[in-house]
Amino acid sequence: MGLGKTIFRVHPDAYDSAQFNPSATGNARFSPLVKAAGVVIPTIYAGTTLDCALMETVFHDVPFAAGPKIWSKASHVAGKVYSQLTLSRDLALIDLSAIALQAGNFPEGSD
Repeated sequence: MGLGKTIFRVHPDAYDSAQFNPSATGNARFSPLVKAAGVVIPTIYAGTTLDCALMETVFHDVPFAAGPKIWSKASHVAGKVYSQLTLSRDLALIDLSAIALQAGNFPEGSD
């Protein structure tokens, strides 16, 4: 992902658009990330499209199955904001899509 690209975020309004979440209170696949010594690794959830950012946050817990969905605006949207960030430098990223995402199963050197 390179210089000038735009990434999209839907995040708690407690954080600025480019602020990493340094807390240990997350409940997502990669939030919180904690080193072996118990130190939290600050994270930013972002996507290459707004749809991706919404699916990983606001719609993350909506079941992917046919039929009616129950979704609460108050519990899924309240306190969240939308941000667009334009990268000012290249980012070194790793592709986690083909890795079994189990606790402690992170690529070598990813800490």
